[in-house]
Amino acid sequence: MSRRRLPALLLLLAACAAPPAPPAAPAARDHVLVLLRSGPAAAGMPAEERQRLQAEHMQNIGRMAEARTLLMAGPFGRDHADPTLRGLYVFDVADTDAAHALAASDPAVSAGVLAFEAHVLSTAADLRALIARDLADEQARHAAGNTDVAAGMRAWVLVLGHDARRAGPALDAHPATRLAGRFRGDWEGRSLHVQDAADPAAARAQLDALPEPPGTVELLPWFGSANLGLPAPAAR
Repeated sequence: MSRRRLPALLLLLAACAAPPAPPAAPAARDHVLVLLRSGPAAAGMPAEERQRLQAEHMQNIGRMAEARTLLMAGPFGRDHADPTLRGLYVFDVADTDAAHALAASDPAVSAGVLAFEAHVLSTAADLRALIARDLADEQARHAAGNTDVAAGMRAWVLVLGHDARRAGPALDAHPATRLAGRFRGDWEGRSLHVQDAADPAAARAQLDALPEPPGTVELLPWFGSANLGLPAPAAR
């Protein structure tokens, strides 16, 4: 073998022996988080009318999920400082105007029982895979005769960080974090993390154990998809 070919051969062998590069981290995508609050018509509405609107509210959630425009939804618990908060939507749109139109389709919103605010949320979590899994699970439950609307949901805690520069590094890689995101637009500089915790007290214990404090945060008990944080199902 000539000496000219030897360096090229050594380079080729070195390249073959090098470990494969780690997969690139998924890119963050913009969605819109909608916070649902008690509306002006919430007080004093007859129970029968409220039940009718609740049923229509749930039907509309199912319609938007089937259309894949609604990726996440769920109600807040009662153990937090803001009693006006009722629930949230995460829409597969990138601007608040589109989210406003979708939220306004909720019969409870149009009746004034619910009001809402919208904020752009950027996250690398694969929420499209999440809703696909949720819908498949729901279909299987219905086929088995289980139509309980709470099936497939569980308790989580939302951590709203007021300073993403502190809360983000502290919580992004935390073993209890199931979703991490950053707000843009009017909530620029804030962060969102969904924590695997049964209630705010458990989430606070997790935060207190961090080596670096996350700064000012709001802890909101929330009921959402039990599939949050699970890996996407393997392709068939």
